Amino acid sequence: KMAANLEVTSGQLKVLMGRDIPQLTGKLNTLGDNFISISDNLKKIDYANTKRMDNHQRIRRYSL
Repeated sequence: KMAANLEVTSGQLKVLMGRDIPQLTGKLNTLGDNFISISDNLKKIDYANTKRMDNHQRIRRYSL
């Protein structure tokens, strides 16, 4: 029985290593690339100026 269980487990491991792990690795690479892209885009935002513009628009709206 142990040999049969070992054979089943070995087969499952082969499937995991042959199909599932490469797919997961590819998805993790894509996720990492997307995170880097989003992070780079966030670094480009001028938060101080954006906040000033938002405040200026609020002041204009309420002074009309």
